[in-house]
Amino acid sequence: MSASSPRVLIVSPSVFNQYSGGGVLLTNLFRGWSREAIAAVHGDPLPPDEAVCSRFFRVGTDEVRWAFPFSLAQSEITSERAVEEKTGVRLDSGASPARTFLKKLFGSELPWDAHVSPALAEWLDAFKPQLIYTLPGGPYMRLAVAIADRWKVPIVSHMMDDWPSAPQGGIFGGIVAARLRSDLARLIDRSAVSLVISEGMAVEYARRYGKTFLAFQNPVDLAARLPQSRKQWTRGEEFRLIYVGSILPQSQLESLADVARAVTALASDGFRIRLDIHSAWGAANAAALGVGPAVAVHDGLDDDGIFPALTSADLLVLPVNFDDASLRFIRYSMPAKVPLYLASGTPILVYGPKAATSVQYAEQEHWAHVVSERNSDKLKDALRRLAEDQGLRGVLAQRAIVVARERHDAGVVRTAFQKVLMEAAR
Repeated sequence: MSASSPRVLIVSPSVFNQYSGGGVLLTNLFRGWSREAIAAVHGDPLPPDEAVCSRFFRVGTDEVRWAFPFSLAQSEITSERAVEEKTGVRLDSGASPARTFLKKLFGSELPWDAHVSPALAEWLDAFKPQLIYTLPGGPYMRLAVAIADRWKVPIVSHMMDDWPSAPQGGIFGGIVAARLRSDLARLIDRSAVSLVISEGMAVEYARRYGKTFLAFQNPVDLAARLPQSRKQWTRGEEFRLIYVGSILPQSQLESLADVARAVTALASDGFRIRLDIHSAWGAANAAALGVGPAVAVHDGLDDDGIFPALTSADLLVLPVNFDDASLRFIRYSMPAKVPLYLASGTPILVYGPKAATSVQYAEQEHWAHVVSERNSDKLKDALRRLAEDQGLRGVLAQRAIVVARERHDAGVVRTAFQKVLMEAAR
């Protein structure tokens, strides 16, 4: 990008990093944009990666607070947040009495207030934003609109999950959910361009909100990755599965646990099989996976380590929860890991419901072996078949690389995405 590129301000719960889906997406979509023309206002406990952006403002209670009177309980959570920031791991949402009580009343979210504090205003005056790009959620919707209104700049919003359709929970959760949906509707109405993560979400959101949505997913740098991808599909004596990514109750935890149990059962029967899980986000939930001799959980992988790990495996696992509550949240989502999985040349097993966009994508484009029924016997049969059929593994892997070239090449996707932002700024 030239020095004349518009100055884009990212307002998001996530920040540039190599571990979370939002952080990876930001890094891959904005790579190549002038560093002097990017700044980020965020609330991410993970440390920011400065490879793409070097100007950050971490929001605090001067900018984002629970609405009164819930803000009175916010100080009780300060010590928990300090632990989260130091460890990079979110604590269980019910860890403190204050959180437990408020969650019972209001569910997963509370009403938020967002303000442009004097410190943030001074920081923004120095940056002089010309465009806001935001990943909507919680208080960041109100904060993005407040900044856009004050500095008279357009907004580009980009939805990752269909959280407006997910159950809020709590006795009075419906009130909070209605407030959040109202904030989102206002943000979408205020947006010069509205983006979503998948074509399925684009269709649904056009019906829901009455405007056009463009789909942009996480891209992969094929020029750098394909020379390192697998070119043959022989396997070792032990059939090695790998899962890389988050372990979250509302997304993939239960299905990943099913895979872990299937691997454990096969190993107990004498089948040489192993599952390695690499996670930096939600790793505290790994206790539900039944870790044992055939299943191990490891730290998350950085950008240098992730692709060699994928290409060293015999099979990659993409789990999607089957329950209705999870499906309402992730139905239209597309995990950020998918393009990297496709480009690795390692065959993929998708385990999830047909109603999920990511599962439909795998079935329609034939880039993975799909088990779309929650059935332990069918899951074990699929693992046995994939372990024993080298020809099938090769067909799946080669088709995945074709799809990566056609749909996810960063040279194409990133250029189109950045063109949308430049036109929105004008």
